[in-house]
Amino acid sequence: MIYTRNALVALLPIFLAACGGGGGGDNNTNTGTDIVSLAPTSSSTYATSGYNTKELEFNSTIIVDSETGIVVGGSKVSSYFNTRNYMGLNVDQGDEVTIKASGENINLMESWDSYDGYHYQYMLPNDASSYEFRFTREGTLVAEATLGSLPHEIDATPTVNGEDIFIAFSRLSDHKYFNLGESLECREFGNGQYSVLDNPGKEEALTDDYQGSVTALFNEDLATLQTNYETCKVEVTLAATPKTLNLTKSHRNIFIEAASILFVDVTLF
Repeated sequence: MIYTRNALVALLPIFLAACGGGGGGDNNTNTGTDIVSLAPTSSSTYATSGYNTKELEFNSTIIVDSETGIVVGGSKVSSYFNTRNYMGLNVDQGDEVTIKASGENINLMESWDSYDGYHYQYMLPNDASSYEFRFTREGTLVAEATLGSLPHEIDATPTVNGEDIFIAFSRLSDHKYFNLGESLECREFGNGQYSVLDNPGKEEALTDDYQGSVTALFNEDLATLQTNYETCKVEVTLAATPKTLNLTKSHRNIFIEAASILFVDVTLF
């Protein structure tokens, strides 16, 4: 199935939530040690300007759709040191987030939700020579990192045998692979309406090809599904992350996550 930008953006909160407090799987070729201390420029507790820059973390997540080549990103600035959470703060006054691809500025869309707080969403070209992330206060550099390459895309081939599902996919030795979850989508007879049952993943690590069954995943019997529905399919979301990001950063309070995603449709009947 071809997924739109919106479908990928919907996954960003999952990764952004993990991208905080040390950056999760932010394994870098060069980790910065500098940290810049600039005094707050306001008294706001909901904005970056209300905090000393040494108390702020700049987190970004990049997701590559393996089927379409679309690349989306999300970035936020938070202060776990003060707030004890990773909710994004409003980047205001003289504070600024800038992201570039091959030296060209990327258009950032400001957003807010109850999951991530204030954050930016954006699209990136998949063939840039580099991706730069900068956070500044009144022109002074606070945190900076450069990502030299994106995660490799996933190539997978699904097969089905009754209620048993198999997905063979190519694996690179320098990447880690995960199952992010499954969903069962069935179309009713006659009216064309769909019923969807989700089985959220727990970032299950995959060291071999994927295997699953309808009964184990959804507690549904295949014969019953065939009686009640015209068609059914299972969608499996696979992810891959580099074991070591091609990332250079000059400051220790900036973190980058990057993953490739593949939505695999497996038709049961």
